[in-house]
Amino acid sequence: MSIPSPILNLTSLPLVRGTSFLVGSLGIFMGVRAILYPVSYAAQFGFHPSTECTKSAASNPFIVVSAGRVIASGVTFIACAYLKADRALSVLLISSVVTGAIDGYAVRKFAGHMDETKTGEQLVVEEEKTAHARGRAIGHVLTTGTFAALGVWTLLKGSS
Repeated sequence: MSIPSPILNLTSLPLVRGTSFLVGSLGIFMGVRAILYPVSYAAQFGFHPSTECTKSAASNPFIVVSAGRVIASGVTFIACAYLKADRALSVLLISSVVTGAIDGYAVRKFAGHMDETKTGEQLVVEEEKTAHARGRAIGHVLTTGTFAALGVWTLLKGSS
């Protein structure tokens, strides 16, 4: 049995636990928000109120199903941080890159499918919202990539 590195104990674990608590809290918040405000939740991802996707968001059970998974994931992050399950937290952080990649893909592919009847200033506003959502999607991918790098770094530090 190997003795854990003091570097791991003093630097990476509080960072991993703190990051995981933050990710978990955000997941719970976003899941609850998706249940309570599905149209707003869909619009946050760039699916404008004028699109069929967002128009049906209030009655779309998939948003609630998705929200349940996000809440469960958030609870898992917080529970592992509380229990000091550091290797599990590292794996969770690494796996978060899948979420970021899929969110980024979905927003790039589907966000901004606007109502063709909009013209002039309304169309400009819709295009700006789409560009903003796509920018956030890139940020989301980069953020989850950073979380994954932190998870990999922690695993490597723990095994040395």
